[in-house]
This record gives sequence, C-alpha cells and structure tokens, in this order.
Amino acid sequence: MVDADEKQLTSAMDHLAKVLTFVSRRGAGVWSTLPSLTAELLSKRREFASILWVDLGLRYEMLNHLRIVPTWFPGRACTLGLCDLIADDAGTFSNQTLVTFEDSVLGNPAKALEPACAWTDDLADAYLEQVKGLQRRRRGITLLPLQVATRSGADLDNPEAVAGYIACIEAAISTTRPDLVMFTCEGQPEGSLFSVRLARSTMLQYAINRAHRVICLVRHDSPQRFDDGIAVPALIGQRPEWAERIRIVLTRSPADFEVPAAFHAQVLGSLPFGDFIGRSISRGRIPLLDLAATEASGRPLTSEEISYSERMKAMGCRVSEEVSESDYSTLSQEGC
Repeated sequence: MVDADEKQLTSAMDHLAKVLTFVSRRGAGVWSTLPSLTAELLSKRREFASILWVDLGLRYEMLNHLRIVPTWFPGRACTLGLCDLIADDAGTFSNQTLVTFEDSVLGNPAKALEPACAWTDDLADAYLEQVKGLQRRRRGITLLPLQVATRSGADLDNPEAVAGYIACIEAAISTTRPDLVMFTCEGQPEGSLFSVRLARSTMLQYAINRAHRVICLVRHDSPQRFDDGIAVPALIGQRPEWAERIRIVLTRSPADFEVPAAFHAQVLGSLPFGDFIGRSISRGRIPLLDLAATEASGRPLTSEEISYSERMKAMGCRVSEEVSESDYSTLSQEGC
C-alpha cells in the first residue's frame, strides 16, 4: 500500500467507531435479518446514531431487498459512481452526493429524489412516521451499493480496479464519519467453492480484514442446513488472524436451539422467521419498524411478533457489546 492509501485508511480509522462484516451462505437470512438489526441499533443504542451500509455484491441485493428499483438509485452514489467523481473532480464528493435509507422512503427534494416506492396498505402512514422519527432524532443509514443499473460493470477480478473501489469506500467512510460501518457480501456458495472464493477475492478479504467482528448467519432449521451454513465461519476461522473475530447468528431457529460445543462461544443468539417478516420484506419494509408501526396504530402484537421483537432487542445488545469490546489494534490491513 502506498503512503497516500495508508493516510486515507488511518484517517478513516481515526473517526470510525466500529466495522461489522456479514458473510453467510446463500439463503441464510441476511436480508430478512440485517435491516431489523440495523433499525434496532439505531433506535435503542446511543453509541450508534449513524450507520454506513456498504454492499460489496454485484447483484443489487441491498436495493432489491429494500424494494429500491436499481434504476431509481443515482449512479453517482454507488461505489463505482464515487470512483468516477473522484477521478473527474480531483477526489471531491460530499454527504449530499450519497443516498440514505430515509431518502429512499421519504424522498429528498434537495437531492432531486422522489420516494423509491409508495405503499397503500393500512400501516403505510404509521410506517412512514417511524422512518420520520429516526430522521427527527438524527439517526440514519447511508446506503452504498457497489453498482446500480445506471452505473454498472464492476470488475472484481481486476486487482487494480478493486484497489480503486476500496479507496472509494474508505473515502466514503471519511466523508460520512459514521458510528458504525456494515459490510455485506453477496450470498456465498457451498464450502469447496467458498474456499476458492475466499482465497482469490481481494474484496472479500478486505471486508474481513477491515472488520472488528465477522458475523455469519447460519440457518438452523435442520441439521443439514446447519452443516451447510457453518462451513463459512469454519473456513474463515482457519486463518488465525480472523478466527477470534467470528461470531454466529442462528436464523430460522427454534428457541431451544442446540449447537455443537465447538461453536458455543461464537454464537450470539438465534432469530426466528415468521409470516409477518415475509410480508414486511415483500413490501420492501423493515420488519422491526413495521411492528413499531403496528403498535402505534393500536393493534396489539401477536406472541410471535413480541418474541421476534424481544429476540432482536437482545441481539442488538449482544452486537453492541461485541463491537464495544473490540479494538483497532488487532486489525490487519491486508487487502486495503
């Protein structure tokens, strides 16, 4: 790494609180879990008033699961677009360039953005009020997809191109000065193919090296699903410098879950999946905020919904504790 890159990374670290990287098998539930976990951290945890969510995948997964049409998202505001701005404008862009979750829901006339989607169901107004509440409390999520429909063509096999993407991500961290950065990587293939990807992908290695904690979601609704999903953290943990950072969240898991003793220390807890979660996701809404909107509208929550809210709250506490205990001095800068 050249001196300029080292200064940029050090500058980002000086004001960045913590970094979480999520790496999981396909179908593990990242996109049905992470938005609610993000809302929980913003709503209840004082130390996280702002989050930068960086999606490192090629498939528009962040946008698709938030029901943001990729053509709506401004090309200049994705990682590839920022690279263009840096090349054209001698390295300058601002928070006004970037797009937040609140922009996508409420619109933002200052950025010439209309809401990305509109809802007509009975909870629509109450849901919008929940998002406005985050905005009033100056709590927000900045979204940084790797590419969008109007600016695509990311080449993750080109080391020089990847180095440029990483530099732009670090510039976005320095610009937004978030309390927490979350990296999400597209769903990973089965064990043998993931091992190859892990060895070859500079972007994936960067995300793991940069993280204080690497959180792997593992489906736990059957022994076969568990064995399939646990291969991801097991392979990451083969590198000693990564092993201590790994934590596991069990998804679609019963309350009385059991896991092999070898993984007990890494498991943060378990989260269920219910029909109400699927309904929220299909509408492009965050399930936890949908439940808050439900309560605000006067309808009591079901026992299933109450259990989900309580377990998500507990998960938020565990994640907060984990990142509070971590230390920049243990981080590797390989791949940056």
